[in-house]
Amino acid sequence: MRVTRRSTDAPPSEPSVVSSTDSDSLAAIGQRLVQPLSDQLAVTVNPRYGVWDPVQMRVVAPEQRGGVLLPVQTGRG
Repeated sequence: MRVTRRSTDAPPSEPSVVSSTDSDSLAAIGQRLVQPLSDQLAVTVNPRYGVWDPVQMRVVAPEQRGGVLLPVQTGRG
């Protein structure tokens, strides 16, 4: 392909606006993307502060810990 003419006088596009609900969703997605890092770093918590919940990815009281975190399978078979 050969460009024979181009124009740079197009009006700028509108900036994207992220609403508060979208930013909450983005934060949750970001936390899930780094979830394997907590396993790699072997996160430990002082027992007087609670326990590390790998599902919620935060420190919680022992009775609030819940859920099951399944290992990620790579490949088939």
